[in-house]
Amino acid sequence: MLQEEYDIPTSKIGILETRGTTVFAPLVSKRLDLLCELEITFLRRQAPGQLIGDGGDIDNRIKTLLGALALPPPSQQKHFEQANSSHPIHCLLQDDSLVTKLSVETDRLLRPVGGEYDLVAIIGTKVTASRLTFTNMSLVN
Repeated sequence: MLQEEYDIPTSKIGILETRGTTVFAPLVSKRLDLLCELEITFLRRQAPGQLIGDGGDIDNRIKTLLGALALPPPSQQKHFEQANSSHPIHCLLQDDSLVTKLSVETDRLLRPVGGEYDLVAIIGTKVTASRLTFTNMSLVN
């Protein structure tokens, strides 16, 4: 799905999307009629449940994480213009609106990390189709 091996136009089957001069490869996209569910576990040095104050609030962490999993917005496109790679930049989501279910859990990280507020995120993803087609059949459960 990354290359033009078919007689079908890549706008109908491929996952590549060009923004400016940068090529991205989002797995979950509107073009393929795909959606996803995320199950996230944040492991942090702080005690479980310590979400507000020094630990940071969970809703801002989720917003930041969803933004990192998706294609960058046009306002941030200039940061990718200098990427000198012939390979596409892989990401999970074309847009964070394709997330249909979100589950978040926090727990304590027991191993050392670089900084006091660093965390480890374990992300489980279930890809589903909004409608099943020949192009997305091999990507869904």
